[in-house]
Amino acid sequence: MTNDFVYSGSTHWSAMLEDIQELRMTLPIEDDHADDLSTEGLDGAGVDIIFGSTPSLPLEHVLARFLPQRTEVDRMVSAYFRAQAVAAPFIHATQFRRFYQQFWENPLHAPPLWISILFSVCHIAASTLRPSTTEEVEKIRFSVAAAHCLAIGQYFRPRRFAIESLLLFAQAECLTTTALSSDIGAILGLLVRLATSMGYHRDPEPLLISPFEKEMRRRLPSGVQFPTWDTKIPRVLQDSDFDETSTELPPSRPELEGSHLIFYNTKHKFMVVFEKILRHTLSTQPNESEVAALDSEMRAEYAVLPEFLRPRPMSDSVVDPANLIVTRLCVSFLYYKCLCVLHRPYVMLQRKESIMVCYDTSSSLVRDFVDAYYEFKPGGQAETERWFLSSITWHDFLFGMMALCLVVCTTSHESAASITGIDTTLALLTRARDLCIEQESNRHKDTRRVISLVEAMIYRFGTANSLPVGLSTAASSAQSAWPMEADESTAYAALWDGTENGEEALTGLAQDPSWDYFEQFLELDMTSNLS
Repeated sequence: MTNDFVYSGSTHWSAMLEDIQELRMTLPIEDDHADDLSTEGLDGAGVDIIFGSTPSLPLEHVLARFLPQRTEVDRMVSAYFRAQAVAAPFIHATQFRRFYQQFWENPLHAPPLWISILFSVCHIAASTLRPSTTEEVEKIRFSVAAAHCLAIGQYFRPRRFAIESLLLFAQAECLTTTALSSDIGAILGLLVRLATSMGYHRDPEPLLISPFEKEMRRRLPSGVQFPTWDTKIPRVLQDSDFDETSTELPPSRPELEGSHLIFYNTKHKFMVVFEKILRHTLSTQPNESEVAALDSEMRAEYAVLPEFLRPRPMSDSVVDPANLIVTRLCVSFLYYKCLCVLHRPYVMLQRKESIMVCYDTSSSLVRDFVDAYYEFKPGGQAETERWFLSSITWHDFLFGMMALCLVVCTTSHESAASITGIDTTLALLTRARDLCIEQESNRHKDTRRVISLVEAMIYRFGTANSLPVGLSTAASSAQSAWPMEADESTAYAALWDGTENGEEALTGLAQDPSWDYFEQFLELDMTSNLS
């Protein structure tokens, strides 16, 4: 073992490099970077500053170099706080306004960590809430400035605004990048340690802090295992209902008012169950008898969703605000993902109930994404919420596609095949593939791999007799769309049958009981908690 060895569990994509290499031998599309262990990271300058490989600039240089005129900053801050689906609940609008006014009176006297929050707000607004013509350099500079201020303020020490500034920096990266990065995991790991050392994982009733501070702590997401924290769910309050001078908090507002905090509280309840699901699926000896109980617990939380958060077709949402549309999608995607992660390990074991649940949830996730996709384009119902198509949601989309492929392949030669409709499923996967092709140049190389796998699926299972009109040529698209020679056609068969040039060279995907390669897309990545 070398000093460079890094252990990756079975749910991490790098653990499947051998399978990826075998896929390169069978798929006609070559990826020159498939052997690269590294993943695309965040903007190099910002991360290098945070982790100390690049020295930070003095605060006065940061402000002189990166801070726009006040009128420009005013517009970005206003856009951020108007976007309820994006604005972080742990940033109190009234408190922020007071600090913001003081900042412009004497910028150099403001806490560097609070200034980092301001730059992250500008980063989110410039990248996701303003016209897409905004220069890319302008977007990146706010991230770099936020990183400088984090380093200047020594974010790694327990101090005021350390948690909020670092978390908002991570959230900004998740909302503005097209690929999930391992750098986010490192930042969140540091964040959890810091928050734990500051007691954020305990409800602060016994502590001598104000009601305002207690409530704002409760608005932060949990990042530790359930048995080790006891923080209460925050009340459903508008920021105008309380501030730093409040001696006690008013009662929660009715859920019918549709406060964005209802979404965060709902997500919190889902994540409590999801944490149990993760512990079950990541266990070295999972107990199958727990599956039904966890499934019931997840469905029970979903059953009590407020009506306005329940999913609706886009055609039935024409009078709803865009932020409510994406909130519903966030809730339903999380619900589908929780159940799919729970049941996926049992699909290959031919557990009928798990096959049905995994098929229903993965197809619903993919279908909802495909149906909503073009509404985020200019002129669509949700064009102002284009951030929703960022890395986390796209990762969920790939997740759903791979889970759907897994179910189809698992049931293709079994009596369980009646659970799924192959024609309908291939049609849905074809629509999803078309979106991937449209986005391929803007996305992580994972998207190219998914396209290859879905094309192989169509080649293997799609025939002129089984496909609907308009899709009957999809079965041969791997041959016609790609200039594939006879040996490449044989290679496609090898992908599924485990043979190449008449030899038992590979274990075909359809016969691989572990389906290791799919683990990359079904990995239990807690980074998605920021979505």
